[in-house]
Amino acid sequence: MRGTINAKDLDFVTLDLGEKLLDRISLSVKRGEKLGITGPSGSGKTTLGMHLAGVHRKGLFGKSRGSLLLGGMECIDRDLPGFSGIVLQNPAIQLFCDNVFEEISVGPGNRGLSKEEVNAISNRIVGLMGLADIKDSKIKDLSHGLKQKVSIASMIAMRPDVLLLDEPTNFLDPEAQKDMFDVLDVINRESNVTIIVIEHNKKMLSDWADRIVRMDRGRIVPGTHTHKRYPGPDRFDHKAGKEVVRFDSVGYGYGTGVFRLEGSSFTAREGEIISFIGPNGSGKTTILKLIKGVFRPDQGDILIKGRKSTGFSDDVGLVFQDPDEQLFAHTVREECGFCLEDRGFSEKGSTRQVEESLRCMGLKGKDERLPFSLSYGEKRRLAIASVLAWDPDIICLDEPTVGLDDDNLFMLRDILIKMAERGKTIFLSTHDLEFACAVSHNIIRVDRGRVDVKEEDKEVFV
Repeated sequence: MRGTINAKDLDFVTLDLGEKLLDRISLSVKRGEKLGITGPSGSGKTTLGMHLAGVHRKGLFGKSRGSLLLGGMECIDRDLPGFSGIVLQNPAIQLFCDNVFEEISVGPGNRGLSKEEVNAISNRIVGLMGLADIKDSKIKDLSHGLKQKVSIASMIAMRPDVLLLDEPTNFLDPEAQKDMFDVLDVINRESNVTIIVIEHNKKMLSDWADRIVRMDRGRIVPGTHTHKRYPGPDRFDHKAGKEVVRFDSVGYGYGTGVFRLEGSSFTAREGEIISFIGPNGSGKTTILKLIKGVFRPDQGDILIKGRKSTGFSDDVGLVFQDPDEQLFAHTVREECGFCLEDRGFSEKGSTRQVEESLRCMGLKGKDERLPFSLSYGEKRRLAIASVLAWDPDIICLDEPTVGLDDDNLFMLRDILIKMAERGKTIFLSTHDLEFACAVSHNIIRVDRGRVDVKEEDKEVFV
């Protein structure tokens, strides 16, 4: 019975607003099955996954009803320690050790294995996940994508009966995404572990999974999903104005063991959308934080609207890679309006802009929700809405497509294009090459701290 899951008439209701996130779910999963779960943002995918992994009582704020048999034991109202390993949507919140190898070794060590066995297991996982070059690096110095790879590696090393991965490709570059699914295949064949992957990348999921279930409004629904194609990038005009951002031989380093951003030079103009692409840990997020003034360069100069940047710029809005780092208010409405209040907007003007931003980002009707009770995709949209509400001239979006379904990606694309038409300058860091090609006037490749400033032919990336 190890690794088997049987849910019958499973419901889940939140305690804050009494919202029903799961509605009469019945689902059986065989041991060793590779199950994919997909569906729109906020449809209940993560909530279902938490139940199937047996961590609903610790990971969710609400009441579960129905039957939930995990490994043959009824667990609707009890925990089953050691049943599953879980990779959360936000990898940073489940990493605790100082360096990469220590983090991967924690799980095997907690199983009471000898030091030799722990090292053998950990070294093999390091090799499988392509982490050999950073095994001694400090966790705090890693990019979000590399942290995600470490989180996946640490859970695989635990050898659980069930492995749940919630949006595991969120921050991975395309090559790392493929490698991850290859590793999951190896682990599945060797250990017959049951693997559940919640994912918006339907093409990759369909190539890997034995079976895919689709969620919508808290229920498992029949049917397939057809991937939408963006209009070509020639569908909108590029009318760039005067220069607003200039990087002149900019350098920045985090310290020993991590490569530097080196000699970066580029310019951006009013009405221009620029996407930074490149492998995990290449320096894309660093560039956005330098534009905002979170970091200050140790070489070269950054000019914002012709003035040398010396710190935080009020002309620049930054949406972090991790929305949990940016959300702190008690309601969605308060969160979206915080920047406006901080900048002295009138109550009437603030209310109007908050309502419009929430509507544009598909969050109308969720005004009184606790931000941390939202799905990851909804948190992402709220973080974007909270920056768009105060209408900065320069906007930096770090992995803005993470956690968004097709409808929300199309919505975001249209919003960004309209903002560029109003003269806003927009920077994206992304692994979603299709989105970058559909929205960008220019695509800049970043690799190991080096910036390729040549305007790329977007068709190459498609």
